[in-house]
Amino acid sequence: LITKIQQQYTLSPSSPVAQSLQRLLKLVSERLYARDTHFLLELFANADDNKYAPAVRPQVHVQIRQHSAGHVLWLRNNEKGFSPEDVEAMCSVANSTKKSRGAAIGRMGIGWKSVFTVANRVQVHSQGFHFAFDATSGQLGYIMPHWLPNVPPYVCPKSTNFVLELKRDKTQLVEDVLPTVRPELLLFLRQLEVITISGSGDWHVRLEKVRCASQGTPLPGPGAVGAGATLGADAPCPHLARGAKRNAAGCHCNCFAAASRPC
Repeated sequence: LITKIQQQYTLSPSSPVAQSLQRLLKLVSERLYARDTHFLLELFANADDNKYAPAVRPQVHVQIRQHSAGHVLWLRNNEKGFSPEDVEAMCSVANSTKKSRGAAIGRMGIGWKSVFTVANRVQVHSQGFHFAFDATSGQLGYIMPHWLPNVPPYVCPKSTNFVLELKRDKTQLVEDVLPTVRPELLLFLRQLEVITISGSGDWHVRLEKVRCASQGTPLPGPGAVGAGATLGADAPCPHLARGAKRNAAGCHCNCFAAASRPC
């Protein structure tokens, strides 16, 4: 599939068409939104639109990690995984798969390409697909996939993983914005129930929708904000919790398990 897409997009580097398309993609990917941090909302929105197994509690983990050439932002999501149609949608413009998903917020359309405001190279690992986009490669790098023969050891094979190789001048921006993500964000997401965020230091934040133990009785949560609503038993309530802790030695989760805490 990746080879097929490459063949479809191959143009002479000196072609005026190729050069014009590359400039247009750069404009759309890096300057469409006024704030450099918009990419994070796009990643959460896309995770919210994903398909999940019935027994899985939808969740996302975001972490900044050391990389050989600097830092990466690693996002993993316990969705079912990419289909060939999702891959093709990522390798195009304005061809989101959300068109067939009703109330979906967005699924790998133009908005997703805002990741290039903070990264020149983005890896994608899902359902046996392992490829990357390199904006510095010239030849339509924003949409031209390159197969990855080597997978980072921390990538979870049971999840969809994005690895954003951060630009050096954007690393601190990303470090600063991650702790500011508020639990109220979950109120605007239909499916996503848990977001965990870890910095390159020793801090860790967990945001979650707390489930009701019985009708109209929300479970208390540490640092809870807002009020619970009267909903059916075991239904997600708009009762939010934000827990922060220092990472204990050895507290690292390699994969998500259904309906369990990641750490």
